[in-house]
Amino acid sequence: MSDNDLNIASNRSESLPDPIDLFAGDGDINTAPDIIATYATGIIPQWAPLTRDATSKKLKPMTLATESLDGITVYAVDARTADVKQSVYKGGYFNANAIKWPVGFTEAQVLALAHDKYLFRSIGAYVVPA
Repeated sequence: MSDNDLNIASNRSESLPDPIDLFAGDGDINTAPDIIATYATGIIPQWAPLTRDATSKKLKPMTLATESLDGITVYAVDARTADVKQSVYKGGYFNANAIKWPVGFTEAQVLALAHDKYLFRSIGAYVVPA
């Protein structure tokens, strides 16, 4: 073995969590660039649902009071100091359990957001974010 052996092809049997599948259907997945408003609270996680601000028309993270879904982040977004132009999912079939809903967001709220652009299926039972 060399000093640079990283055991990349080793036969380890580590216990790794199962990956969560974002997509839950075979329909088209649509993405497009959009502007995400400055969000001083922190980094917006990957697969976070976004809503459009009525005044600025920029996207922002959803809250429990949100009534519309206008995008889902493709990647984590650091908009702590300025607006960011970022690709967002604009439609498709998504696993409701993979989306980073606001804490306490119920299955009924998820289903109320579904429309012709966004369709949700739970792979397994829906889990209310805590």
